[in-house]
Amino acid sequence: MNLSALEKIDQLRQKGVLSDAEFQAEKAKILNQGQTGSSTNLRPKGPKVIGVLNIIFGVSGLLGIPLAFLHEHMFTAHIINATQAIIMGGAFYLPALVSGVSFVQYKSFGRKWVLVGSVLAIISGLLLWSAWVINFSKGNFNSYEATLVTGGAFGGWLMIVYPTIVLILCSKKKFREALS
Repeated sequence: MNLSALEKIDQLRQKGVLSDAEFQAEKAKILNQGQTGSSTNLRPKGPKVIGVLNIIFGVSGLLGIPLAFLHEHMFTAHIINATQAIIMGGAFYLPALVSGVSFVQYKSFGRKWVLVGSVLAIISGLLLWSAWVINFSKGNFNSYEATLVTGGAFGGWLMIVYPTIVLILCSKKKFREALS
């Protein structure tokens, strides 16, 4: 509460510069300013935490796209990896970055981005796990592709667990209300 501003308008009222109605209106403005300033500090930390994590995942993923073009194993694998990296960038990393920036600023436009990106990430993670189970059941352990699938499957837990947590948190009423 801004005590000096209240004292100033009270002095103006006592001198007759402000009417009682004007004084009450100014007093309400001053008191409401103090409340809105403190209400931003009372916002849940969830959107900001998810925002920071999404920015980290988004930026690291987008920075990883050029690495797919440096692959030397096979030309076809090079093209496949580059294509996958570009698709992943558009489907997961860009939405993560946009929603992250939105959540850090407590803006609601990123919520749609994170919902779509999370669903796509969960589907992709489940597909990686399915491919790993198929390769594992066939005994394909020593090929280059099996190594990629195995690494993707074991790293893919993050593509299932984190988006699931994000979906749950984003559906909470408090989370939605914290976003302006």
